[in-house]
Amino acid sequence: MDPSDRAIVDETAEALRRLVQGERPSLIAISGAEGDQSLKRLVEVTNLFLIQHAESRQFLEMLAGGDLDCDPPPRNLLLSPFKQLHSNLRHLVWQTHQVAKGDLSQQVDFLGTFADAFNSMIASLREKRRIEEELREANTTIVEGMQYARTIQTALLPRESEIFLSSRQFFALWKPRELIGGDLFAFRAVPGGFIVAVMDCTGHGVPGAVMTMIAGTCFQRALEEEGHEDPARVLLSLNRLVKETLNQHHQETPSDDGLDIALCHVDQLGHSLKFAGAKIGLLALRDGKVQEILPDKQSLGYKSSHRHFNYKTHLLEDIQGTSFYLATDGLTDQIGGPRGFPLGKSRLKKFLEANAGMPMAQQKAALESHLDQWRGLEPQVDDITCVGFSL
Repeated sequence: MDPSDRAIVDETAEALRRLVQGERPSLIAISGAEGDQSLKRLVEVTNLFLIQHAESRQFLEMLAGGDLDCDPPPRNLLLSPFKQLHSNLRHLVWQTHQVAKGDLSQQVDFLGTFADAFNSMIASLREKRRIEEELREANTTIVEGMQYARTIQTALLPRESEIFLSSRQFFALWKPRELIGGDLFAFRAVPGGFIVAVMDCTGHGVPGAVMTMIAGTCFQRALEEEGHEDPARVLLSLNRLVKETLNQHHQETPSDDGLDIALCHVDQLGHSLKFAGAKIGLLALRDGKVQEILPDKQSLGYKSSHRHFNYKTHLLEDIQGTSFYLATDGLTDQIGGPRGFPLGKSRLKKFLEANAGMPMAQQKAALESHLDQWRGLEPQVDDITCVGFSL
Protein backbone atom coordinates (compact mmCIF):
# COMPACT_ATOMS: atom_id res chain seq x y z
CA MET A 1 0.00 0.00 0.00
CA ASP A 2 1.50 3.24 -1.08
CA PRO A 3 1.80 6.21 1.24
CA SER A 4 -1.20 8.09 -0.26
CA ASP A 5 -3.50 5.10 0.17
CA ARG A 6 -2.25 4.61 3.73
CA ALA A 7 -2.95 8.29 4.43
CA ILE A 8 -6.57 7.82 3.27
CA VAL A 9 -6.96 4.75 5.45
CA ASP A 10 -5.48 6.61 8.44
CA GLU A 11 -7.80 9.59 7.82
CA THR A 12 -10.78 7.24 7.67
CA ALA A 13 -9.77 5.53 10.90
CA GLU A 14 -9.23 8.90 12.58
CA ALA A 15 -12.67 10.08 11.48
CA LEU A 16 -14.30 6.97 12.95
CA ARG A 17 -12.28 7.31 16.18
CA ARG A 18 -13.40 10.93 16.61
CA LEU A 19 -16.96 9.89 15.86
CA VAL A 20 -16.85 7.22 18.56
CA GLN A 21 -15.54 9.79 21.04
CA GLY A 22 -18.50 12.09 20.37
CA GLU A 23 -16.77 14.57 18.10
CA ARG A 24 -18.04 15.78 14.73
CA PRO A 25 -15.37 14.83 12.14
CA SER A 26 -15.28 16.39 8.68
CA LEU A 27 -15.97 14.35 5.57
CA ILE A 28 -12.98 12.57 4.00
CA ALA A 29 -11.64 13.96 0.73
CA ILE A 30 -12.20 11.38 -2.01
CA SER A 31 -9.75 12.82 -4.52
CA GLY A 32 -6.82 10.76 -3.27
CA ALA A 33 -8.66 7.46 -3.70
CA GLU A 34 -9.53 7.78 -7.41
CA GLY A 35 -7.10 5.06 -8.48
CA ASP A 36 -8.20 2.34 -6.07
CA GLN A 37 -11.92 1.49 -6.41
CA SER A 38 -12.03 -0.42 -3.14
CA LEU A 39 -10.48 2.46 -1.30
CA LYS A 40 -12.83 4.88 -3.08
CA ARG A 41 -15.80 2.75 -2.01
CA LEU A 42 -14.54 2.74 1.60
CA VAL A 43 -14.33 6.53 1.57
CA GLU A 44 -17.83 6.91 0.03
CA VAL A 45 -19.43 4.53 2.54
CA THR A 46 -17.59 6.16 5.45
CA ASN A 47 -18.75 9.64 4.33
CA LEU A 48 -22.33 8.38 3.96
CA PHE A 49 -22.10 6.99 7.47
CA LEU A 50 -20.74 10.30 8.77
CA ILE A 51 -23.56 12.22 7.05
CA GLN A 52 -26.29 9.92 8.34
CA HIS A 53 -24.74 9.92 11.79
CA ALA A 54 -24.77 13.73 11.82
CA GLU A 55 -28.42 13.75 10.65
CA SER A 56 -29.31 11.16 13.29
CA ARG A 57 -27.54 13.08 15.99
CA GLN A 58 -29.34 16.33 15.11
CA PHE A 59 -32.72 14.58 14.99
CA LEU A 60 -32.18 12.78 18.30
CA GLU A 61 -31.06 15.98 20.01
CA MET A 62 -34.32 17.63 18.88
CA LEU A 63 -36.29 14.58 19.98
CA ALA A 64 -34.57 14.58 23.38
CA GLY A 65 -35.44 18.27 23.71
CA GLY A 66 -39.14 17.45 23.26
CA ASP A 67 -39.47 18.79 19.71
CA LEU A 68 -41.85 16.25 18.18
CA ASP A 69 -42.72 18.50 15.25
CA CYS A 70 -39.40 17.74 13.58
CA ASP A 71 -39.46 15.09 10.86
CA PRO A 72 -36.80 12.35 10.74
CA PRO A 73 -34.43 12.57 7.77
CA PRO A 74 -35.53 10.25 4.93
CA ARG A 75 -33.68 7.08 3.90
CA ASN A 76 -31.64 7.01 7.09
CA LEU A 77 -31.55 3.43 8.30
CA LEU A 78 -29.69 4.40 11.46
CA LEU A 79 -32.91 6.06 12.68
CA SER A 80 -35.30 3.19 11.95
CA PRO A 81 -35.99 2.34 15.67
CA PHE A 82 -36.21 6.02 16.59
CA LYS A 83 -38.64 6.75 13.78
CA GLN A 84 -41.10 4.34 15.40
CA LEU A 85 -40.45 5.94 18.80
CA HIS A 86 -41.04 9.38 17.26
CA SER A 87 -44.32 8.22 15.76
CA ASN A 88 -45.39 6.64 19.07
CA LEU A 89 -44.57 9.80 21.00
CA ARG A 90 -46.54 11.94 18.55
CA HIS A 91 -49.52 9.65 18.96
CA LEU A 92 -49.09 9.71 22.72
CA VAL A 93 -49.17 13.53 22.69
CA TRP A 94 -52.40 13.39 20.71
CA GLN A 95 -53.86 10.91 23.20
CA THR A 96 -52.81 13.15 26.08
CA HIS A 97 -54.64 16.08 24.49
CA GLN A 98 -57.72 13.87 24.16
CA VAL A 99 -57.49 12.95 27.84
CA ALA A 100 -57.18 16.63 28.72
CA LYS A 101 -60.43 17.19 26.80
CA GLY A 102 -62.10 14.56 28.95
CA ASP A 103 -61.77 11.47 26.74
CA LEU A 104 -60.79 8.74 29.18
CA SER A 105 -61.20 5.92 26.63
CA GLN A 106 -57.60 6.28 25.53
CA GLN A 107 -55.26 3.31 25.97
CA VAL A 108 -51.59 2.84 25.11
CA ASP A 109 -50.45 -0.55 23.80
CA PHE A 110 -46.88 0.44 23.00
CA LEU A 111 -43.85 1.78 24.92
CA GLY A 112 -43.82 -1.16 27.34
CA THR A 113 -43.63 -0.14 31.01
CA PHE A 114 -44.63 3.43 30.17
CA ALA A 115 -47.81 2.07 28.58
CA ASP A 116 -48.64 0.28 31.85
CA ALA A 117 -48.11 3.49 33.81
CA PHE A 118 -50.20 5.54 31.34
CA ASN A 119 -53.06 3.03 31.35
CA SER A 120 -52.93 2.88 35.15
CA MET A 121 -53.20 6.68 35.25
CA ILE A 122 -56.22 6.55 32.91
CA ALA A 123 -57.86 3.94 35.15
CA SER A 124 -57.28 6.18 38.17
CA LEU A 125 -58.76 9.16 36.31
CA ARG A 126 -61.81 7.10 35.39
CA GLU A 127 -62.29 6.14 39.02
CA LYS A 128 -61.80 9.75 40.09
CA ARG A 129 -64.40 10.87 37.53
CA ARG A 130 -66.84 8.23 38.75
CA ILE A 131 -66.41 9.39 42.34
CA GLU A 132 -66.73 13.05 41.31
CA GLU A 133 -69.95 12.29 39.43
CA GLU A 134 -71.34 10.46 42.44
CA LEU A 135 -70.35 13.35 44.72
CA ARG A 136 -71.84 15.84 42.28
CA GLU A 137 -75.11 13.94 42.21
CA ALA A 138 -75.09 13.62 46.00
CA ASN A 139 -74.30 17.32 46.40
CA THR A 140 -77.11 18.23 44.00
CA THR A 141 -79.50 16.09 46.01
CA ILE A 142 -78.32 17.63 49.29
CA VAL A 143 -78.51 21.20 47.98
CA GLU A 144 -81.96 20.63 46.50
CA GLY A 145 -83.06 19.11 49.80
CA MET A 146 -81.64 22.04 51.76
CA GLN A 147 -83.25 24.54 49.40
CA TYR A 148 -86.59 22.83 49.93
CA ALA A 149 -85.92 22.74 53.67
CA ARG A 150 -85.21 26.48 53.55
CA THR A 151 -88.57 26.98 51.85
CA ILE A 152 -90.22 25.07 54.69
CA GLN A 153 -88.23 26.85 57.42
CA THR A 154 -88.93 30.25 55.90
CA ALA A 155 -92.63 29.40 55.69
CA LEU A 156 -92.62 28.80 59.45
CA LEU A 157 -91.35 32.33 60.13
CA PRO A 158 -93.88 35.10 60.77
CA ARG A 159 -95.07 36.93 57.67
CA GLU A 160 -94.44 40.65 57.42
CA SER A 161 -98.06 41.26 56.45
CA GLU A 162 -99.21 39.64 59.70
CA ILE A 163 -96.63 41.55 61.76
CA PHE A 164 -97.59 44.92 60.27
CA LEU A 165 -101.21 44.41 61.33
CA SER A 166 -99.95 44.68 64.92
CA SER A 167 -96.80 46.76 64.61
CA ARG A 168 -95.72 49.10 61.82
CA GLN A 169 -92.38 49.80 63.46
CA PHE A 170 -90.82 46.34 63.30
CA PHE A 171 -87.98 44.63 61.46
CA ALA A 172 -86.55 41.12 61.43
CA LEU A 173 -83.10 40.25 60.12
CA TRP A 174 -82.73 36.48 59.66
CA LYS A 175 -79.46 35.27 58.11
CA PRO A 176 -78.63 31.56 58.48
CA ARG A 177 -74.95 30.77 58.06
CA GLU A 178 -75.96 28.13 55.52
CA LEU A 179 -79.15 27.70 53.51
CA ILE A 180 -80.93 26.71 56.70
CA GLY A 181 -79.96 27.32 60.29
CA GLY A 182 -80.61 27.06 63.98
CA ASP A 183 -82.01 30.55 64.62
CA LEU A 184 -85.71 31.29 64.80
CA PHE A 185 -87.91 34.28 65.59
CA ALA A 186 -91.59 34.22 66.46
CA PHE A 187 -94.37 36.81 66.48
CA ARG A 188 -97.96 36.50 67.56
CA ALA A 189 -100.69 39.09 67.92
CA VAL A 190 -102.48 38.90 71.26
CA PRO A 191 -105.30 41.01 72.68
CA GLY A 192 -103.99 44.52 73.26
CA GLY A 193 -100.53 43.87 71.85
CA PHE A 194 -98.17 41.16 70.62
CA ILE A 195 -95.46 38.76 71.70
CA VAL A 196 -92.09 38.47 69.99
CA ALA A 197 -89.30 35.97 70.58
CA VAL A 198 -85.83 35.24 69.24
CA MET A 199 -84.39 31.72 69.64
CA ASP A 200 -80.88 30.39 69.10
CA CYS A 201 -80.92 26.59 68.94
CA THR A 202 -78.00 24.20 69.16
CA GLY A 203 -76.00 23.96 65.92
CA HIS A 204 -76.55 25.40 62.50
CA GLY A 205 -77.26 23.96 59.08
CA VAL A 206 -79.43 20.83 59.06
CA PRO A 207 -79.06 19.91 62.77
CA GLY A 208 -79.85 23.47 63.79
CA ALA A 209 -82.87 23.58 61.48
CA VAL A 210 -84.25 20.37 63.00
CA MET A 211 -83.88 21.93 66.44
CA THR A 212 -85.81 25.02 65.31
CA MET A 213 -88.71 22.75 64.31
CA ILE A 214 -88.69 21.19 67.78
CA ALA A 215 -88.23 24.52 69.55
CA GLY A 216 -90.93 26.25 67.48
CA THR A 217 -93.46 23.49 68.14
CA CYS A 218 -92.65 23.40 71.85
CA PHE A 219 -92.86 27.21 72.01
CA GLN A 220 -96.39 27.18 70.59
CA ARG A 221 -97.38 24.49 73.09
CA ALA A 222 -95.89 26.51 75.96
CA LEU A 223 -97.95 29.53 74.93
CA GLU A 224 -101.08 27.40 74.81
CA GLU A 225 -100.32 26.01 78.27
CA GLU A 226 -99.17 29.19 80.02
CA GLY A 227 -100.69 32.05 78.03
CA HIS A 228 -98.74 35.15 77.08
CA GLU A 229 -98.97 37.34 80.17
CA ASP A 230 -95.87 36.03 81.97
CA PRO A 231 -92.83 35.35 79.74
CA ALA A 232 -90.96 33.64 82.59
CA ARG A 233 -93.65 30.98 82.93
CA VAL A 234 -93.51 30.40 79.17
CA LEU A 235 -89.74 29.84 79.39
CA LEU A 236 -90.18 27.41 82.29
CA SER A 237 -92.74 25.43 80.31
CA LEU A 238 -90.59 25.53 77.15
CA ASN A 239 -87.63 24.20 79.09
CA ARG A 240 -89.67 21.20 80.26
CA LEU A 241 -91.21 20.53 76.84
CA VAL A 242 -87.87 20.52 75.00
CA LYS A 243 -86.35 18.20 77.61
CA GLU A 244 -89.27 15.78 77.32
CA THR A 245 -89.43 15.93 73.52
CA LEU A 246 -85.74 14.99 73.24
CA ASN A 247 -85.87 12.61 76.25
CA GLN A 248 -83.17 14.72 77.84
CA HIS A 249 -84.78 14.47 81.23
CA HIS A 250 -83.03 11.05 81.22
CA GLN A 251 -79.25 11.20 81.62
CA GLU A 252 -78.67 8.12 79.43
CA THR A 253 -80.10 9.90 76.36
CA PRO A 254 -77.19 10.49 73.93
CA SER A 255 -78.38 13.90 72.73
CA ASP A 256 -77.83 17.11 74.68
CA ASP A 257 -79.45 19.94 72.72
CA GLY A 258 -81.40 23.03 73.61
CA LEU A 259 -81.74 26.73 72.95
CA ASP A 260 -81.29 30.28 74.18
CA ILE A 261 -84.28 32.61 73.94
CA ALA A 262 -85.49 36.14 74.54
CA LEU A 263 -89.27 36.64 74.87
CA CYS A 264 -91.24 39.88 75.11
CA HIS A 265 -94.91 40.57 75.68
CA VAL A 266 -95.73 44.07 74.46
CA ASP A 267 -98.87 45.72 75.83
CA GLN A 268 -99.62 48.40 73.27
CA LEU A 269 -102.62 49.72 75.17
CA GLY A 270 -100.85 49.93 78.52
CA HIS A 271 -97.54 51.07 76.97
CA SER A 272 -95.59 48.41 78.86
CA LEU A 273 -93.36 45.45 78.08
CA LYS A 274 -92.57 42.24 79.93
CA PHE A 275 -89.31 40.46 79.14
CA ALA A 276 -87.75 37.16 80.12
CA GLY A 277 -84.54 35.84 78.64
CA ALA A 278 -82.43 32.71 78.72
CA LYS A 279 -78.93 33.91 77.79
CA ILE A 280 -80.30 36.44 75.24
CA GLY A 281 -80.79 39.94 76.60
CA LEU A 282 -83.01 42.86 75.60
CA LEU A 283 -81.53 46.11 74.30
CA ALA A 284 -83.66 49.18 74.99
CA LEU A 285 -82.84 52.43 73.16
CA ARG A 286 -84.27 55.58 74.73
CA ASP A 287 -83.13 59.20 74.53
CA GLY A 288 -80.19 58.19 72.35
CA LYS A 289 -78.74 55.66 74.82
CA VAL A 290 -78.91 51.86 74.83
CA GLN A 291 -79.55 50.01 78.06
CA GLU A 292 -79.33 46.21 78.27
CA ILE A 293 -81.82 44.24 80.36
CA LEU A 294 -79.80 41.16 81.25
CA PRO A 295 -81.18 37.64 80.78
CA ASP A 296 -80.95 34.69 83.11
CA LYS A 297 -77.80 32.63 82.54
CA GLN A 298 -79.68 29.38 82.11
CA SER A 299 -80.37 27.89 78.68
CA LEU A 300 -83.45 25.79 77.93
CA GLY A 301 -83.82 22.09 77.23
CA TYR A 302 -80.27 20.86 77.87
CA LYS A 303 -79.55 18.07 80.35
CA SER A 304 -77.83 20.66 82.53
CA SER A 305 -80.83 23.04 82.36
CA HIS A 306 -82.53 22.93 85.74
CA ARG A 307 -86.07 21.66 85.27
CA HIS A 308 -87.53 24.07 87.85
CA PHE A 309 -85.28 27.07 87.26
CA ASN A 310 -87.01 30.29 88.30
CA TYR A 311 -86.72 32.57 85.26
CA LYS A 312 -87.34 36.25 85.91
CA THR A 313 -89.86 38.49 84.18
CA HIS A 314 -88.78 42.14 83.84
CA LEU A 315 -91.50 44.80 83.59
CA LEU A 316 -90.79 48.01 81.66
CA GLU A 317 -93.46 50.71 81.75
CA ASP A 318 -94.03 53.91 79.79
CA ILE A 319 -92.22 52.50 76.75
CA GLN A 320 -93.48 55.02 74.21
CA GLY A 321 -90.51 56.43 72.32
CA THR A 322 -88.33 53.43 73.22
CA SER A 323 -86.93 51.05 70.60
CA PHE A 324 -86.19 47.44 71.52
CA TYR A 325 -83.82 44.90 69.97
CA LEU A 326 -83.33 41.15 70.41
CA ALA A 327 -80.35 39.47 68.76
CA THR A 328 -78.68 36.07 68.79
CA ASP A 329 -74.96 35.92 69.51
CA GLY A 330 -74.19 35.25 65.84
CA LEU A 331 -74.49 39.02 65.32
CA THR A 332 -72.06 40.13 68.01
CA ASP A 333 -69.69 37.17 67.42
CA GLN A 334 -69.22 37.99 63.73
CA ILE A 335 -65.52 38.39 62.94
CA GLY A 336 -64.41 41.37 60.85
CA GLY A 337 -63.05 44.88 60.92
CA PRO A 338 -59.44 45.85 60.24
CA ARG A 339 -58.04 43.50 62.91
CA GLY A 340 -60.43 40.53 62.62
CA PHE A 341 -62.20 41.11 65.94
CA PRO A 342 -65.81 40.16 66.82
CA LEU A 343 -68.37 42.93 66.33
CA GLY A 344 -69.22 42.80 70.03
CA LYS A 345 -72.02 44.38 72.05
CA SER A 346 -70.28 47.73 72.44
CA ARG A 347 -70.07 48.30 68.69
CA LEU A 348 -73.64 47.09 68.23
CA LYS A 349 -74.87 49.54 70.87
CA LYS A 350 -72.96 52.41 69.23
CA PHE A 351 -74.46 51.50 65.87
CA LEU A 352 -78.00 51.48 67.30
CA GLU A 353 -77.42 54.83 69.02
CA ALA A 354 -76.06 56.36 65.79
CA ASN A 355 -79.16 55.24 63.84
CA ALA A 356 -81.76 55.89 66.52
CA GLY A 357 -83.78 58.39 64.50
CA MET A 358 -84.43 56.06 61.56
CA PRO A 359 -87.66 54.11 60.96
CA MET A 360 -87.26 50.41 61.68
CA ALA A 361 -87.18 49.41 57.99
CA GLN A 362 -84.27 51.78 57.38
CA GLN A 363 -82.51 50.55 60.51
CA LYS A 364 -82.65 47.00 59.14
CA ALA A 365 -81.08 48.08 55.84
CA ALA A 366 -78.42 50.05 57.70
CA LEU A 367 -77.67 47.09 59.99
CA GLU A 368 -77.29 44.71 57.04
CA SER A 369 -74.95 47.15 55.30
CA HIS A 370 -72.95 47.73 58.49
CA LEU A 371 -72.66 43.97 59.07
CA ASP A 372 -71.47 43.34 55.49
CA GLN A 373 -68.88 46.10 55.76
CA TRP A 374 -67.67 44.82 59.12
CA ARG A 375 -67.42 41.23 57.88
CA GLY A 376 -65.58 42.13 54.67
CA LEU A 377 -64.04 38.96 53.24
CA GLU A 378 -64.51 36.98 56.45
CA PRO A 379 -67.01 34.10 56.32
CA GLN A 380 -70.19 34.26 58.37
CA VAL A 381 -69.36 32.42 61.59
CA ASP A 382 -72.86 31.65 62.89
CA ASP A 383 -76.55 32.07 62.21
CA ILE A 384 -77.63 35.68 62.72
CA THR A 385 -81.05 36.90 63.85
CA CYS A 386 -82.03 40.35 65.07
CA VAL A 387 -85.46 41.89 65.54
CA GLY A 388 -86.26 45.49 66.36
CA PHE A 389 -89.54 47.13 67.26
CA SER A 390 -91.06 50.19 68.88
CA LEU A 391 -94.54 51.54 69.61
